[in-house]
Amino acid sequence: MRLPCPRSYLHLERIEDTFSRQDASLDIIAILRPIRDVEHSWYTRANNKDDNSWDRGQYGVFPYIEMMILVWRLVSLREPERCLIISYESFISSSDRRLVLSSLCDFLTLNSSAEMNSMMERSYKETTDVINKERAPHPNEFKTSSVFFDNVIKIVNNLKVGNLSEIVEPLNVEFNALLADEVFFNEVKLYLKAVSCSDIAEYARKINKHYYNSLVNFAPKFASELKSIVEEAGESGVLCERFYDFTDLVGFYLHAGVITGIQRVQLEALRAVAMTEKSAHQLSALYYDSQYGYVVVSLHEFVLLFKEDNALTQRLNTFKLSIATRPTASFSANSVIYFLGATWGIPGLYSELKRLKNEGVRLVFYMHDLLPLQSPEFFEDTHCYSIKHWLLNCLAVADGLICNSEETKQAVLSHTNYQNSVTVADLNIRPAFLSQDTQQLDFDYIEQVGLKPQGFVLMVGTIEPRKNHLTALHVWQTLSQRLGTSCPKLVIVGKTGWMASARAVTQIIEAEGTRFNVVHLQNVSDSQLKALYENCLFSLYLSRCEGWGLPVTESLAAGAVCVVGKNSSAKEAKQSLTITVDERSESEILNTISNLISDKADIPHQIQE
Repeated sequence: MRLPCPRSYLHLERIEDTFSRQDASLDIIAILRPIRDVEHSWYTRANNKDDNSWDRGQYGVFPYIEMMILVWRLVSLREPERCLIISYESFISSSDRRLVLSSLCDFLTLNSSAEMNSMMERSYKETTDVINKERAPHPNEFKTSSVFFDNVIKIVNNLKVGNLSEIVEPLNVEFNALLADEVFFNEVKLYLKAVSCSDIAEYARKINKHYYNSLVNFAPKFASELKSIVEEAGESGVLCERFYDFTDLVGFYLHAGVITGIQRVQLEALRAVAMTEKSAHQLSALYYDSQYGYVVVSLHEFVLLFKEDNALTQRLNTFKLSIATRPTASFSANSVIYFLGATWGIPGLYSELKRLKNEGVRLVFYMHDLLPLQSPEFFEDTHCYSIKHWLLNCLAVADGLICNSEETKQAVLSHTNYQNSVTVADLNIRPAFLSQDTQQLDFDYIEQVGLKPQGFVLMVGTIEPRKNHLTALHVWQTLSQRLGTSCPKLVIVGKTGWMASARAVTQIIEAEGTRFNVVHLQNVSDSQLKALYENCLFSLYLSRCEGWGLPVTESLAAGAVCVVGKNSSAKEAKQSLTITVDERSESEILNTISNLISDKADIPHQIQE
């Protein structure tokens, strides 16, 4: 039986049964054409109303899937010598045509190639004109970072025309490399999850069974995931509905070199979604670029991208360079985008969100605090203005707000006229980094920074006016004078923030830190922070105002007592498990800390969760 496989696609629903027959003895002619030419040809035919032989949604990612399956079929053939491989480039080439026709005649046992040559001569100019015509990208074009498709065509083009057995080995190498390329498989899944074209969704459902029957033989996990994605698609053609914006995370880390505060909450939340959602393969992360718009990243790839190791900076820079090649997001009226981070200062974002809002996409924002509106004296004027402008933009497009505390919710209700849903999802959870098994690393780090277990008090937070570091320094100056060598060190962990008082804190530490027994640590990793929490005598948090107060939650989760300002807004983070002081009273803070230090044995070092 002779089986043609034209233009590097299979039309699986027509020929799969033949390939699958155990008794089949096949003579195969496979003409392989560059994948982007194939995809555009499919797109043109799918959108040609006069071509009833083509499904309306039969383009985009589908020729890529079928070329992958075709190569698998070819490298798996029991008799590769019975397959004639032809380069499409040579097939249409005037210089190589005689070679191709001669090989075809030999393969088909024909006496003359004159009729074929005459037919190709007539169509040659028309074919080359089509190929050379500039092709504008279409809305549902599939983009991939994989080199597999181009490499396969290079191998075939070098052969021009010949027996499959001559190139089966290099094809097999390329195919195995593709199987190990998780990024490609994620790109396929993301495309089908994000695309909002009902024709593509309909064709996906039509071809789903055929794809699964082939893919399960060499990529079973991917086959099952793809099958589920398509089966769960609605009649609207929407294959995914929930997206999570992580744009600010990239810029924040590349600028700061560490992930803290709002960005820490955002990162841990997305990691948790990726690990716990039963349908996590249907969810996507989004990155906004002012030139290319929103690009899509699977939550699985997001977790790998933000693995906190020495290569994180390099991965993020590589990711930014790859934006142009990544699939752009397609949304529908059923799509929801969640913004868990700090979205102010991202060029062009709110113009894009207004457009998406007008198209029916729902937008939900997580509110960490409104402190620049509530307590503007603790912030620079430019930051207060930015936050006011950002809040107006949020409220104009938001379909819902989620707040980190009841206090933040009340701030939203009292400082705005927002009429849609406002709910609370607090941060009363055990931070993931405290569950890491880093016992030896913890001990080593404590020694490296010159500390002793239970020999220091920990104060975590960006150095900025509202965090009240100057008060802590004044208290420690007095303590060190009173206690001398028995005074524990005050370890301040956090980057230097804004305004003159923040700079004053770092200048005092640099000049008098040794004398006052104060240490300042920056760019502290998760495992190092875990070590500090678990080995401190107790922690100190004297912030004047907060949306939540994440270091309080972290300290309690690590089993360390926390001394907290009673007038701080971090009431919900305290859980009635902290020792409270008036953060404006140095004398009260001094007396409380002095009593704790003198009664070390009475400090509970393990708080029951």
